[in-house]
Amino acid sequence: MNILNINSAYAQANYEFKSSKDIASELNESLSGINMLTDKPSNEKIKQMVSQIDAQQLFDSYTISTFNFASDTFKIQGSLSDIFTGENSVADSRIQGILSTIDEKSIGYNGKALYMMDSFDASMLVKDGGFFSVENTADRIADFVLSFAGDDEKLLKAGREGMLRGFKDAEKIWGDALPEISQKTIELATQKVDKKLSQIGANLMDASV
Repeated sequence: MNILNINSAYAQANYEFKSSKDIASELNESLSGINMLTDKPSNEKIKQMVSQIDAQQLFDSYTISTFNFASDTFKIQGSLSDIFTGENSVADSRIQGILSTIDEKSIGYNGKALYMMDSFDASMLVKDGGFFSVENTADRIADFVLSFAGDDEKLLKAGREGMLRGFKDAEKIWGDALPEISQKTIELATQKVDKKLSQIGANLMDASV
C-alpha cells in the first residue's frame, strides 16, 4: 500500500489531527502579517513553516493508510471466517459485496480471488499459520504501524488509533460485531503496539480511541 495514498476514508476516520490544509491556512495567515520589505523573515523561518506542512501531510497520510489497511484486513478476515464457519459453503452476495470493494494486493495478498473462496479455501487462510490467521494478521497490522513509526510516540499513538478505528469501520460495514478471530486479532495487534509504547516510556492512558 502506498503510504501517501489518501482517499475518501479520511472523512470516515474522523481524525482529530490538524490537516495539512489547516496548517497551510495558518502559514498564509502568518506570512500575511509580515511586511516582506521591512520584516524580512529569514529563509530558515519560512523553511520551517513549509516543512510543517510537509510533515503534517505525511502524518495525515500515515494515519489514513493505517485506518484503510486495518479496515480492509478485518473485512477480509471476517468474511473468510464467515465462509468457513457459516451455513453457506461459498461467499454469499453480502460477502461478495464486501470483498468486491477491497484491493486484495494492497494488503499483501496475492492468492486465489477472495470472492471465489469456498469453505475449504477459507479454512486454509484463517487456520493457524494461514495468511489471515490471528497471529499472522496481527503481525501485519502491528508491523504496518511499527515499521513506519519507529520510536516516535506521536506516530505510534496515531497508528494505534488508526488501526482501532479501522477495526470499528470494518464492524460498521459488517453490520455487527466481527467474528471471534478478528476480535482476537485486534487485541493481539494492539498489545504489540502497546508493548512498543511501553518500551519507549510512553503513557498508555491517553493512547485509546
